[in-house]
Amino acid sequence: MTKTITFANFKGGVGKTTASVMFSYLLQKQGKKVLLVDFDPQYNASEIMFKTFGVDNNNKTSLYEAIQAQDLSKALVKLTPNLDMLPSELDLVGFPMHLYNLTNDKEKRFYLIDHLLNQIKDNYDYVIIDVPPTISEYTNNAIVASDYVLLVMQTHEQSFSASVKFIDYLRDLRSYNPEINLLGVIPYLVHKQGKVDKEVIEDAKEIFKDFLFTQSVFKRERIKLFSKHGIREEDMHDENALEMYGKVVNEFLERIESK
Repeated sequence: MTKTITFANFKGGVGKTTASVMFSYLLQKQGKKVLLVDFDPQYNASEIMFKTFGVDNNNKTSLYEAIQAQDLSKALVKLTPNLDMLPSELDLVGFPMHLYNLTNDKEKRFYLIDHLLNQIKDNYDYVIIDVPPTISEYTNNAIVASDYVLLVMQTHEQSFSASVKFIDYLRDLRSYNPEINLLGVIPYLVHKQGKVDKEVIEDAKEIFKDFLFTQSVFKRERIKLFSKHGIREEDMHDENALEMYGKVVNEFLERIESK
């Protein structure tokens, strides 16, 4: 059965997009059928994936145009036999206005992406959605369409605070989809010897308890290169970074199976 997961946080720059891309990449390498949805008009996830697989996106139908046509399959891009993507473009900025034009019923505006994903998601084991770091129509629609939310928390006080606030927001959205659950909180870009990092993790353990992942993504220069040049497996530094992400992905799978 397909599981849909939104990667989120209200704080920008915490590595949320890189995490969604890395999870999609590693899950498809394990033989899982994955759909990555770049639901952010800044389209950073799309850029990373196109660099990774050397794709020149000449898709005639943008994600926003597919949404307007009520058929997401028109915008699908196949990256590997196990990985498809709905890449974003700048025209996705029109999505909120499109919702307002569709209906005057504010509650119905939360369900459009859920309706459209239901037409195609059975082709996949996992649908991963990357969203902007804001309360917005993008985030509302993505989370209401999801089974789980995965919070990506950089070990800085602002990111921790934003993660705590996100929980109240998630509770509110459960009035639109009672089946949404928090899958966990990933400590991200952690400095192993950082004093603040250690304090934030201890505070997060008190607040999030078992929802806090035991595996972390540590700060590595190689991860910045993945964002710049795409995901690579060229030397031991790449392999080490991928192995670190792989441990987090395995915990992710264990958590889903335990649910």
